[in-house]
Amino acid sequence: MFGPGTQGMDQASQPTEVRPSGEAPPFIGPGSAQPPKKKSGLGCWLWVLIFLGLFLLAVGICVYSVVSTFKWIENAAESAPQQVPAVNLSDPQVLDLQQTYLKYRACYLEKKDFEAMLTFDQLNHIIQEEKKKQENRQDPEAKDRIHFETAGDAIRTRFTHYDKDTGRYLNVECVGNAYIENRQLTLTIDSLKMAGKEAPWGVRKLANWFVSAVKEEQSKKSDEQNPLRFIKLLKREGDKIHVILDGQYLPDPDKDAKERNGLNLNAPAESPGGALRLPAPRFALARL
Repeated sequence: MFGPGTQGMDQASQPTEVRPSGEAPPFIGPGSAQPPKKKSGLGCWLWVLIFLGLFLLAVGICVYSVVSTFKWIENAAESAPQQVPAVNLSDPQVLDLQQTYLKYRACYLEKKDFEAMLTFDQLNHIIQEEKKKQENRQDPEAKDRIHFETAGDAIRTRFTHYDKDTGRYLNVECVGNAYIENRQLTLTIDSLKMAGKEAPWGVRKLANWFVSAVKEEQSKKSDEQNPLRFIKLLKREGDKIHVILDGQYLPDPDKDAKERNGLNLNAPAESPGGALRLPAPRFALARL
């Protein structure tokens, strides 16, 4: 409808900008109708302030954790040991424990793996009987105590350490899960108390980190260097503890008696006729 002549007239009728001679036209970048703007330095300073604030917050948390930890430890010593439930085994439990001991001695002499299912009461009974022997020997560690019990799906451990220099007791209560499998310890701490006071958050984290570091270090050692080499399995199953010990590394059940009597620790216990002799159990069985 419009011919070339008409388009030329429209273009000619549009006003044109007149510039002084020698002046260059303004620069217009590709895709932009405006010249680039100069950036403000406020963004960089904002990131610096954020980083500085986070750094100061981290330092504050660390200082608070250290101070609260020192106060927690400083006020932990007590004048008396913590009370633990008394262990009273029934006659069948004592008899079962005696049979377990005889089975252990037979496995030790024959270098066979030892397997047993122990209740927490039986485990605590064994510990108590060993403490009585330490008291008879006037062992400095006789006043130390340890007690295990169930706490839901976890295990509660009560430990008491006697400081002979101050005459005071350090009472610790720990709730968590622990087991040994294939000679490797796994431990998680859910709650840690001393003198009835919960440990600061940083202490629990540090304790779990330390256990993980120990586990990683133990995994690098050979069986001969691993102090847990004789434990194939030590794990809670229901209300009992499943124990499997490697027959090649079983500790001598009569080591203490042999050391007191100056006997050869490597000599097997034999009767005059050469047959294996099973002495009475180490722990007291007065109720039988």
